[in-house]
Formats: sequence, structure tokens, C-alpha cells
Amino acid sequence: MASIRQRGTSFQVTVSNSRCSDGPQIIETNTYTPESGMTKRQIDKALNEFVVDFERDVKACKNVKGERMTLKDLSVSYLKDMAPLVLEKTTYHDYKRKLELWILPRISESLRKDDVRQDGKKGGLSEGTISKDLAIISAMLSYAVGEACI
Repeated sequence: MASIRQRGTSFQVTVSNSRCSDGPQIIETNTYTPESGMTKRQIDKALNEFVVDFERDVKACKNVKGERMTLKDLSVSYLKDMAPLVLEKTTYHDYKRKLELWILPRISESLRKDDVRQDGKKGGLSEGTISKDLAIISAMLSYAVGEACI
């Protein structure tokens, strides 16, 4: 059974998803925010539908966190799971460095933009560097699909 708590104009929905092997409950939470202009009755109906859908997804072991995962969150999980046991040590460190210096800080900007880079050098990134960065993003997204994050 879901628990609903109002927080300002939004509602926090909490669902228990069984227990870990060592005892503590696994709890999933999500927030429902009604659209502006909705009546109380419309909010109640939409909230009920949201709760039913969320509880069904949690009980079906669907990855509900993947729907809220950022690229940075994905990169942390990816690097943790692909640590030097899966990736070569130099590849792992190269991916980590590129993610920290270029990909994550500038993902919404043009990688070719002619300004000061995160590593202190001037100018945009070369086409080769951009191709390698895109390969890292592609590998991470393939991983996310395999882990049912997206």
C-alpha cells in the first residue's frame, strides 16, 4: 500500500518494495505535482492514477529511478560497474577523466565552441576528441539500456 504525504502543492508517494536480505525495507519514493488550474477533484483523480501506476511499477520491479536519472548519475553508476575489472585500467581512467573534464560540464554546449576548456587549454575540442567522447556516451547509454535504466 502506498503512503501519500502532501508537501506544499505537490505530493510525495512512498511505496515499500519488500525487504533486503539483512532486514531493512526497500522504499521507493516519487513526487506528483499537479498542473496549475486543476480543481481539487481533478487533482484527487490524477493523484490516484499516479499512485496506482507508481505502485504497480514498484511491485513489478521496474527501475523507477531510471526515469529520474541524470547523465551524471548514469556516469557514476557506469564507471562503478565498468571499473578496471571490465574495462582496461587505462581506458577506465581515460573515460573518467573525459567525463569529468569535458563531457559532463559541457554536454549542453557545443563541444566545438572556441573558448577556454576545462583542462585550461584554449579552443574547441578536435573532431577526434569529439568522436571519442561520443563513443563513451554511446557505451554508457548501451549500458543504461542493458541495466533497464532507460
